[in-house]
Amino acid sequence: MACFIVPTTEAIVTTIVKKKADKNHKDGKEQNMFIEKMNWLNNML
Repeated sequence: MACFIVPTTEAIVTTIVKKKADKNHKDGKEQNMFIEKMNWLNNML
């Protein structure tokens, strides 16, 4: 059961963090490395 709950929760948390970071960083000139890694992690999940 935990093998389904943990990745689902992780995907939800990374999506929320990415959306908050994108909202705070609207200009798009320079992206934080953390935001790029969040995209990568979100795609893997």
